[in-house]
Amino acid sequence: MRTLIIGWTFVFVGLYATAQQPKVVSPTFQPEDPELYFAFFQSHSSLDQQIQASSAAAANQLTNNAIAQYNVTPDDFAKLTVQVRGFQAALNSWQGPVQAYYAKLQASRQLPDMNVVKAFQFQRQSLVKSYYDAVHGLLSPTSWSGLHAYINGAFAKGGKP
Repeated sequence: MRTLIIGWTFVFVGLYATAQQPKVVSPTFQPEDPELYFAFFQSHSSLDQQIQASSAAAANQLTNNAIAQYNVTPDDFAKLTVQVRGFQAALNSWQGPVQAYYAKLQASRQLPDMNVVKAFQFQRQSLVKSYYDAVHGLLSPTSWSGLHAYINGAFAKGGKP
């Protein structure tokens, strides 16, 4: 009898723990959300790296697929890629001081200063905004319209090139 009670206790605890685990959901973005554009820049950067590492035929296919999905011209796709490479370089520069700050905190077993954390977040959002503005300014109105619709539509819902 005691074994039966202990067994049922484990079953109920297991069911309760499973029910209490957080559900994994895709992030939802609002239109013009800096995090949406940050995610898109990261995704396009990954695609760019994949294109660079591919054979000529595969790179051409990946590029053409992305151009069609983004609804941009080939010339504007190239401009977008240059801007995203610049964004990645700037992001890597931004990450250095952030990582150093957190490494220092970890070594000294201190908690982060929320004003410093907010400043880092503001810098990152400013970085995203400046590259968003650059892409918007460089692309033709038709390409910008297509890319903007893709980012705020299919990409925001989880689509990838």
